[in-house]
Amino acid sequence: MRSQAIWHPTARAVRIRQIIKLSGAVNGGTLRCAASGPYAVYVNGVRVGCGLGPDVADVAVWERFELSALQTGENALVVFAVGEGAEDWFRAEGEIEGSDGATTRELNTGAPWEVQSVDGWQAMEGGSAYAPAVQSGDWVGAVEVAGLEPRDWAPLQTIEEDVWARAVAAFGEVASSGPVEWVEFPEQMQTAKCVRREALLAAGKIRAQVQARDESRAAYLLLDFGRVVSGLARLRLRGRAGAVVDLGLAQERGTITARLRYVCEDGVQDWTFPPLVACRYMVVRVGLCPEEIEFDCVSIMERRVDIAVRGHFETEGEIWARIGLVGAQSLAACRRQVYALAPGRPVYDWRKLCALALNDLYATGNVATAQAMLASGDEPADAVQASYHARLIELAQGRMGDIVAGAERGDDLWSAFFAIEALWQAGDGEQALTLIEKTWGRLLDRSGRTWGEKAGSREAQPGPDALLAAYMLGVRTRPDGVVEIRPQLAGRERAEGRVATPYGDVAIRWGAYGGGFSLRATVAHDGETHMAVPRRDKKFPQVAVNGETVWRNEKVYPNFLVQEFASEEERVVLVVRKAGEYEVEVK
Repeated sequence: MRSQAIWHPTARAVRIRQIIKLSGAVNGGTLRCAASGPYAVYVNGVRVGCGLGPDVADVAVWERFELSALQTGENALVVFAVGEGAEDWFRAEGEIEGSDGATTRELNTGAPWEVQSVDGWQAMEGGSAYAPAVQSGDWVGAVEVAGLEPRDWAPLQTIEEDVWARAVAAFGEVASSGPVEWVEFPEQMQTAKCVRREALLAAGKIRAQVQARDESRAAYLLLDFGRVVSGLARLRLRGRAGAVVDLGLAQERGTITARLRYVCEDGVQDWTFPPLVACRYMVVRVGLCPEEIEFDCVSIMERRVDIAVRGHFETEGEIWARIGLVGAQSLAACRRQVYALAPGRPVYDWRKLCALALNDLYATGNVATAQAMLASGDEPADAVQASYHARLIELAQGRMGDIVAGAERGDDLWSAFFAIEALWQAGDGEQALTLIEKTWGRLLDRSGRTWGEKAGSREAQPGPDALLAAYMLGVRTRPDGVVEIRPQLAGRERAEGRVATPYGDVAIRWGAYGGGFSLRATVAHDGETHMAVPRRDKKFPQVAVNGETVWRNEKVYPNFLVQEFASEEERVVLVVRKAGEYEVEVK
């Protein structure tokens, strides 16, 4: 049976469920879901994951969840879904596996599923949302609707990790009515209290105790996370029915950009708001709680992908290692299931995504994130964007050579990236390095972990990592599968590093002293590699590989390591076809 898109007849935010009765032991199950908006999936009250919908993809995509909390007897599969306001839909399909490994039941949305309106959900001033915990309507049969056909994709697995605030920047009490606002200096607590507020800064055994005896007043705390954090807002508490927790989210001091409201029920509860949010500061206002409630967690559940940076670059000057470190931190900050150019909805600017994917490739060898971007985004109509889209396809297929030509000027690091790329392609490596030092080097002593933070931008910003690897070290993969090593000296006497490629890492060390040139390359690629070494203004250079002369007076000397040669005006090209370590000397 094929799944059908379903929704509630009238509601914007809904709970969707199916009661599953299992008579025998099970090994769990899998479920893939797609929807018009974000959603969270629960099995027997345990959240098994969140689907981000438009917060992660430009088109409808299937997201996969493991149903490990299934048990013998009655099970409740419940989805809390937030619509976009028009033509909303949710779709799911999956299967349950018996203890013998065979499929015992299929799960496909359609007529057997029920829906319930969350009619307390409403738009509020400041783009806020109101999400009560209590159920607010009867369960009714789901209505089949015209949903989109989701795409299959294969994003990298994300890790959800609570990020706690680093400091309580302010606390006191304020009025409980009206939308939550930024209050720099709240009034001293008189009718409200917050005991052990330090419990909100770290996981542990103690809990913050909050109370507001006067219904017109509320406890107020301002939490500072120390950096802009992107993820899912989370509350874990022991509450009392009717108590209200308002959250105000701000990326800069004084400006609340989003508001959330949670209405408590009795007992222990763990609430995660499904849409992505971004903030550095979180205002917490707790009211309508004449009896004490306990907070175990007020956090942002960050969704990240672990990265293993293999590439590095060194040359004369201490700034290059520091540039590489900030580049790695910038990559980690923007790489989720896809590249996040800015907090919130994904931006499919293929020009910028191409630069991020290049840095990712040269630092980690990863092309899976680029593939996920392509699978989750529509093809561009604009001709310039289409050219970058085509380049990204080449990169995702492991066939990326040159990036793109054309200088662009501007104050942002994106323009600098492509302007410097154009300088390299024009052969002006010295000017390219000077601009890198002026553009990225000047930011190093500013506060922040990433280039975006150091540049004072809310948007991700690129480092020059791919440019240094592709031109200074000279390692690129051509569309025909050839690994090319063609270093540009740029007036430097030495450079070294490691470049990750789809065919394995390439370790490079070169030196240019006294009119000569030496190259040491360790190649993991057991295929065709072209090493293009500079002539160093010598009309008839002598070239040796691993101590044996292979080229002299423009003539080839037989060598079992080098199969082919090519003579260029400024270089001699050596073609090898085996992985290994090569030492090349130009005299």
